Amino acid sequence: MSRHAAATQLPQTGIQKPVQECDPIPPLPSDHVLGSGAVLFPGVFDQHGCPLVIFPVDGQDKLLKLSKAEVVDFINHFHALLNKKQEKQSLVSVVADLRLASASTTRFITETLLLLEEHKRTVHSVYVIRPKKKNVVKLFLKLLVPSMSCTSSFRNILLKEIPELSNYIDRSQLPPSLGGYFLYCHRSWVSFIK
Repeated sequence: MSRHAAATQLPQTGIQKPVQECDPIPPLPSDHVLGSGAVLFPGVFDQHGCPLVIFPVDGQDKLLKLSKAEVVDFINHFHALLNKKQEKQSLVSVVADLRLASASTTRFITETLLLLEEHKRTVHSVYVIRPKKKNVVKLFLKLLVPSMSCTSSFRNILLKEIPELSNYIDRSQLPPSLGGYFLYCHRSWVSFIK
């Protein structure tokens, strides 16, 4: 039996199935999405081995200039590319620092995650730095409560402060803005991708 013949579910690593069963890689996102820096796929991982998708604080103002579908396509493209390179299919984990986020940004990120899950399970865990505004926290929790039409199967980890992230993600995998020491330059990453 070849190494790709049997699909194995490993919940601790988020691995679902071998690469032979992966969907084709979606097209490269457009330049305005790639260059926005509103969502990042920097090639780092959480402690479950899931690649991280990061919604950085300094990109939140740019996020609302994109559509949810564009962000989903961005995540799907780089997730599929990474799965092909690793010869296994894993789920992604998401990090969002919502401490100072507006209600519209929080709604956008939450609805994007639900849209990402609409057709197939993609997200393993969502690590959220808790919003400081009570109305934004309520909105976030309300949007993620499973409804009859769409249930989210990912784990929600609500954190009070950034240092708590290191309980789930090694600091070598986090940029300085999230309490780590992983050096990341979005402009260089875009040049490399192109």
